[in-house]
Amino acid sequence: MGNSKVAMTNSFYMNIGNIVLNYIFIFILNMSVKGAAIATLLSRMFCSFIILYMLLNKEHIVHIDTYLKYKFDFSTVKRILKIGIPNGLENGMFQMGKILVQRLVSTFGTAAIAAHAVAFSLTSIAVVPGMALGLAILTVVGQCIGANDYQQAKYYTKKLMIIAYLSTIVAAGILLVGVRYILRFYALPQDTANLAVSMVSLHCVFDFFVWPMAFSFPNALRAANDATFTMIVSTFSMWTFRFALSYVFALYLRMGVIGVWWAMIVDWIFRSICFMIRYKSNKWMNRTLV
Repeated sequence: MGNSKVAMTNSFYMNIGNIVLNYIFIFILNMSVKGAAIATLLSRMFCSFIILYMLLNKEHIVHIDTYLKYKFDFSTVKRILKIGIPNGLENGMFQMGKILVQRLVSTFGTAAIAAHAVAFSLTSIAVVPGMALGLAILTVVGQCIGANDYQQAKYYTKKLMIIAYLSTIVAAGILLVGVRYILRFYALPQDTANLAVSMVSLHCVFDFFVWPMAFSFPNALRAANDATFTMIVSTFSMWTFRFALSYVFALYLRMGVIGVWWAMIVDWIFRSICFMIRYKSNKWMNRTLV
């Protein structure tokens, strides 16, 4: 509805609540890891209730009259699932692959595990702008496709991708410059810190060129109901490159945990090439929901 401020505010309160509850459950109630899990669950539940309540506001363009009555509309559900199922399978496979790659990382010892965890946490911040613009692309291009205006869809895809690249370059650039200072807060041994710097640097450099194309850009295809193609490419790339190639680089080429990160970069590059070829072919156009 063009009111992303609500989502941002809700997310802010959710994270503040998560921090406070983490402190209570972990340090006051001594519940350790279980306390952290409960804190996350409760903070998310609270904010989900707030959002559900706000959706009842009849002043909103899109609102829900009541949660007590439900009419099952097969046509609408079919159209939703046509996009939702491929996207859900894609994300599920992606998360499963990440878990299996993490299992490989765990074989390289404590230093590798710590460096990988810290680097992954830091680099996730660098791609936040790209993720946000990906959501914008999904929304804006989806509206253009709904209006059957493909020229506008192309125009806004290009415009938002430029913004995605610029914002990602800024975020990744700041992280790249400041990574050694940030790592001081983690009190890591020097060898572990150096390994984390290598991982973060590799990630940031390729953020500049590849990440938005691999992860923000495919939302334009999904908005045009081309979610099956993105699912096939992402699933194939995940298992072929990020998973299988991790073992080749890390074990057979003896690159260690850095090999896992290089396999991830190859995964990005492959996705980017496939999505760009698909977009240029215009096969994503006129794939209307039925």
